[in-house]
Amino acid sequence: MNHMDANEIRSMKVGRLREIAAELGIPGADTMRKPQLKELLIERLSEEGSADPAAEAFGEENGGAAETAPEAQVIKREAQRYERKEPEQRTDRRPDSRAIVPVRVYNLSSGAEFVRTERNGEAAAEEKETQIKEAQTEVQQEIQSVRRQEEQAEESAAEETEKAAGAVSQTEPLVVYLNDFDAIIPDLFKEATGYDVEVVVGNGAETMARIETEGDNPQWDVVWLDSMPSIYSMGQKGMLLTEWEPSNAANLTDYFKEIVPADKAYYPTGAHAAGVIAYRNDVYTEETAPKTWEDFAKEEYKDQIGMADPSVAAPAYPFVSWFFDSKEMEGGKEFFNSLFANGLKIYPKNPQVVQALASGEISVAALQESNAYGMIASGEPISVVWPEEGAPASVRVAAISAKTEQPEVAKAFVEFLLDPETQQALIDSGDEGYFEPSVEGVNPKADRATDTNLVYADAAWASEHEAEIKEWFADASAQ
Repeated sequence: MNHMDANEIRSMKVGRLREIAAELGIPGADTMRKPQLKELLIERLSEEGSADPAAEAFGEENGGAAETAPEAQVIKREAQRYERKEPEQRTDRRPDSRAIVPVRVYNLSSGAEFVRTERNGEAAAEEKETQIKEAQTEVQQEIQSVRRQEEQAEESAAEETEKAAGAVSQTEPLVVYLNDFDAIIPDLFKEATGYDVEVVVGNGAETMARIETEGDNPQWDVVWLDSMPSIYSMGQKGMLLTEWEPSNAANLTDYFKEIVPADKAYYPTGAHAAGVIAYRNDVYTEETAPKTWEDFAKEEYKDQIGMADPSVAAPAYPFVSWFFDSKEMEGGKEFFNSLFANGLKIYPKNPQVVQALASGEISVAALQESNAYGMIASGEPISVVWPEEGAPASVRVAAISAKTEQPEVAKAFVEFLLDPETQQALIDSGDEGYFEPSVEGVNPKADRATDTNLVYADAAWASEHEAEIKEWFADASAQ
């Protein structure tokens, strides 16, 4: 610093300024900006009283030989020549504090020179203040930008929360018409989605009659029954929401994917045998019990066979319709006429068939599988046969009303029914849980047969002939 003046300090690059400041022991020099370094070094120069224009940089870098270094001599000669000029010729006159000061700079490697101008101390201070204000303005703008981003993030988070909740607020419970699982569905759905559901329970005939009576003023949002032909018919009448696919529909097994109609009016949630051969094993042995449906017409089972009424019990019509579909109408009539001739008894619903078997009124029945396994679990002397030709299935399907005022909640309910966790919970719930799940990742009940062969009538065909078959069956059973 002993051979350096303020003008030379102003002309230095920031790297050299930091080196000198570091050599002088000025703390934090490596992070200071150029204006601050200049100010500190000029202040130090003022304290030492130096006015020699020969740069300390050259003196120190050449072992202290500032006076003999060629570069220093060039700068010193130029400084002396400049000092000899008349005052009015000098460009560093400072009539006011805002004067421009020329600083002559040499490129020591090439010998070229150029002049750089800088403002004097007061102007530099004003410039520094301006820079500070600009920096403060930039900081304020950045803070405002961050706040806007945070607000947008909060709005997005709120939207995502609404989507996760179904994007709707529920003002009243979702109304579901069903015939099974009414004891557990409301709590399961509430726990899974947060939505409330009101279930209206009835057998197949009662539920369909209620829907028919309500007509264009439906009081239900979702119908969930093991009456696929009847619900197919509702879709043909425009009563169901169509062309919608649940987000988890891809998880359906191949067997159940084939059941989904082309218009996507309903989705299967499982299927159970509407009828297996259940017999009293204290009356018949495994060898003497019937093995096929055709055996029901044999003399040894005369007056000992019973089944549910297809006009009343939801699963009974799918059971009957398979025979009419597979054997065609006349073949179906012939088959059931042979059973009626052998004393076939018709009971309103499967629980009444269970009572008849338990009491010994009948010894063989075409019984819904859940009822048959339930009798075994309760200790009744009952055995089950799954006929090789197939056990007619009752497919449980869920459909949404075309006039529902809660379409998003209704869709959430159908997706809930197609969730593996839901179907597993239904299977684990009790006697009603004897069914074939419609989605992957669900385990049927451990005591349910693994070699089942579920068959079903084409939904369109069964729907078209439903009234005709039920009417014929009622007349034939009354004779």
